[in-house]
Amino acid sequence: WNLYPNPAKSELNLNVFSAENQAFVISIENLLGQTMLQFETTIETSDKIQIPVQNLPAGQYLIRITANGISETRKVVILQ
Repeated sequence: WNLYPNPAKSELNLNVFSAENQAFVISIENLLGQTMLQFETTIETSDKIQIPVQNLPAGQYLIRITANGISETRKVVILQ
């Protein structure tokens, strides 16, 4: 998956690729481990998801994508 822009101000764009229709859980956590945003979505082979982040305080966050019990996490910076 691709994540841009990083750093972000108002929204993050997430490009997700999957071999089949698949349910994903996407979450954004602060560095204290608190979940700031979380939602579920189903991806059909490839999809672009726009995540609004303008209401999050400026700082570093972890974005986690989980599917089929497998998670991948990346750092993202939010600017205000």
